[in-house]
This record gives sequence, structure tokens and C-alpha cells, in this order.
Amino acid sequence: MALQIESEERPADGHVRRIKDLSLFFFGILVLSTVIGYSLTVLVADCVAEEDRRWATSTLACWAG
Repeated sequence: MALQIESEERPADGHVRRIKDLSLFFFGILVLSTVIGYSLTVLVADCVAEEDRRWATSTLACWAG
């Protein structure tokens, strides 16, 4: 007696859903990478105000968790 679960989703719909999910995932990774890269650039730069360094530090601390 085996339990078998059948999806009600058509294969074409599943393919479109996976494309949308992956697109959103990679967009999120792109945004996160951009923010982290900009924060690192602010921390390394010499001509940046102290207030900018503080938000960059807090942004990286939040990301590092």
C-alpha cells in the first residue's frame, strides 16, 4: 500500500511558476548584492562622512545577522 500524491498543477503552469519564482529569487540576490557592495565601498572610501559610515556599518551588521 503506497501513498501517491498527484499534483493538480499542469506541467506548463508549473514551468511558468518556477520561472517566476527563480526570477524573483535572482532579483532579490541582485538587490542584496548591490546594497552590500555599496556598503563595502562606503566603508573603504576615504572621502565619506561619518554618518554614511554608520549606516553602512549597520547595514552590513544586519546582513551578517
